[in-house]
Amino acid sequence: MKLKNYLSDSVWEGRKNRKILDLSEANLSTLPEELQEFENLEELYLSNNNLIRLPIWFQQFHKLRDLDLRGNYFSEFSYLLFCLPKLEFLNLEKNLISEIPKEIINLPELEYLDISMNRLNSITDLIGYMRKLRYFLADKNQLSNLPKTLGNCESLTNLYLDENRIEEIPIDFGNLLNLTDLYLRNNRITFLPKECKGWGKLQYIDLDNNLLTSLPDEVKFWVNIQDIYIARNKITDFPEGIYQLKSLREFIIKGNPIAEESIKKLQTSIPQAIVYS
Repeated sequence: MKLKNYLSDSVWEGRKNRKILDLSEANLSTLPEELQEFENLEELYLSNNNLIRLPIWFQQFHKLRDLDLRGNYFSEFSYLLFCLPKLEFLNLEKNLISEIPKEIINLPELEYLDISMNRLNSITDLIGYMRKLRYFLADKNQLSNLPKTLGNCESLTNLYLDENRIEEIPIDFGNLLNLTDLYLRNNRITFLPKECKGWGKLQYIDLDNNLLTSLPDEVKFWVNIQDIYIARNKITDFPEGIYQLKSLREFIIKGNPIAEESIKKLQTSIPQAIVYS
């Protein structure tokens, strides 16, 4: 594809100073050589193409802050991505990647990483050095184990791990003190560690379709919680701490063998919450 013919005249003529370029859904299997002339890009959108690799000259885009590569055919993290030290936003959703490698630490400014809908089965322990990471999306993958070092990502607010094969939440996740939204639907989790008491800023948690038999009493420390989803687990009763959640607005408990008297106590203790049983 000739980039000059694809873009408007104004975009092409201003290419040397242009900071944003959108080449999404352009049917690209390789990146056109002329892209090198956009030397000051800060945002580049390449979603929904047919890319399998990046050209060696891609490392020249050292000013990039946002890079969207979702909906392509990358089978691994290109080493060229780690030559972009200013990158803050990286979207690799809907590719074929199986591993987050140790070189991820070469992206110290990264705040948003989306690697959902891949073939991910391994995350490097060095992800714990990503101290600015706020959004981590790894749902719809093949993860069975989570690195405990993820608990060192102190800025993390939103964590998406739906639809994996996760059996256990590392106790180190209790260190995620800024966590507000946690998505763990459709896994194989049997319990929450008591260290979850550190999630004092948590507002939303989705644990639907797991293997939980109970919740820890430490949920009483979730003083900002608004929505709890625990549908279709194996929970039979609630800890005393659940009745102290005065900020709770929605509690989804259907599909659990919970006694009717426990549900009535719940409705009496936290009348502001809508309980779906």
